[in-house]
Amino acid sequence: MPTNQSKKLDHRKYHLAGLTTDFSANNSRFNYENQKKSKKAIEYYEKSIQAVKKYTPEDISSLAVAYNNLGLTYRNVGDYNSAVLNESEALEIFKKLGDKKSEADVLFNLSISYQKLNMLEESNEYMMQYVILQDTIFNQDTRQTIHDLGIKYETEKKEQENKL
Repeated sequence: MPTNQSKKLDHRKYHLAGLTTDFSANNSRFNYENQKKSKKAIEYYEKSIQAVKKYTPEDISSLAVAYNNLGLTYRNVGDYNSAVLNESEALEIFKKLGDKKSEADVLFNLSISYQKLNMLEESNEYMMQYVILQDTIFNQDTRQTIHDLGIKYETEKKEQENKL
């Protein structure tokens, strides 16, 4: 007979595999509560988008974040078409801003949303764009770190020479 610990491990295994399975009435209640919270979150993000457009249209960064969050929330409730629509809006804004890290995040989100729609070609395309952009970001960060370490080394070397 399985122990409570083994049941928890089984639950984690299914959760990590991306499978959604209700193991108890508590899980069903939890899912229902999350659905209610998600619907409230959708209302909040939609109002937030309208407020930014009306009162601070120059704050397109906040607009992009709200679109991305709205897309994620739509995906959480299973409305994948709306998720793609909002994530695409966020992607265009982040591209205009040159915010590569946020752009990469949205590319990844779009890949998942298209996968949920069983549109695997589109999903793979966005995943490839994500991987390429992440590699670019990593290389830029690595070059900057090497540059910073070189400056630190030269500064410490000069300080040591000055002490002598």
